[in-house]
Amino acid sequence: MELLIAVAFVAVLSVLGIYSYSGYTTTSQSYSAQNTLKLIALAQSEHKSELGYFFCSDPDPTIDDSVNINSSLFSGHEILKGNDYYLLKSTGIKADGSQLSAQECSSSPELATGYILKAIMKKTSETYCLKDNGNENCN
Repeated sequence: MELLIAVAFVAVLSVLGIYSYSGYTTTSQSYSAQNTLKLIALAQSEHKSELGYFFCSDPDPTIDDSVNINSSLFSGHEILKGNDYYLLKSTGIKADGSQLSAQECSSSPELATGYILKAIMKKTSETYCLKDNGNENCN
């Protein structure tokens, strides 16, 4: 009987531990995404000061821009490694507030007078944003 109680107690503790660990990993992935956006924002500022416009890429939300961001903003160094937790987007914004299309980004990148960076969580589709004005609102 005592052994049964001990096994039940260990089972309850392990369930609580797994639940806590799951919450911890989700929170750390969220913070990682937000910090990555801040890192990209710093690189965007440098890009604009050097070239006069912000980096932008295809606004399609299903495409991860990590490779393009690495090559354009971090001189090809693999600063942003592909991960299983979130997709990264860098969408260019025109002076009138509209988004640049993929074609406009490749043919006329100088139109990008602003940007919206997004990290889209793969598990939950929760989206974190950071705009060139520091605003974290996605709208």
